[in-house]
Amino acid sequence: MLGIAVDPVRNERGESPISPDGAVVKVAVIPTDEEFEIARQTLEIVSRTNSE
Repeated sequence: MLGIAVDPVRNERGESPISPDGAVVKVAVIPTDEEFEIARQTLEIVSRTNSE
């Protein structure tokens, strides 16, 4: 076992970290917005292409 544990109440509430107090490994939740990042990078590439 890797020592990873998740507190179901913290997980349900969307708290971070979601690991229980005293856990060997701290488990954090990192919110992401992949769709926004894809759009941002696409706009950057298109902008560069149009200015050349």
